[in-house]
Amino acid sequence: MREYKKRYEAFVEQGSELEWINWSDTSEAPSERTSGTGAFGGFMREEANLYRNQVLYLIDKYYSDSDMNEYGEYTYLYSGNGAEFDKALE
Repeated sequence: MREYKKRYEAFVEQGSELEWINWSDTSEAPSERTSGTGAFGGFMREEANLYRNQVLYLIDKYYSDSDMNEYGEYTYLYSGNGAEFDKALE
């Protein structure tokens, strides 16, 4: 599981960096820009979307049919405000 987490985090990093590039305005030098490009917001949104999609995929894969798997039914209990993967591994 740790290797899976490590590889997925690397994937998210690559995906969000590509989104940063997608939103960056390369037609002007950074010193000549008068406003932001949206790159940081796009980067953060893509990172959040990739993590959310993976979590929902894992829930669906391991908890979607409680009669057919050993894990039982999944109940959404999370009430925090961000990803806490390291706590999940403890």
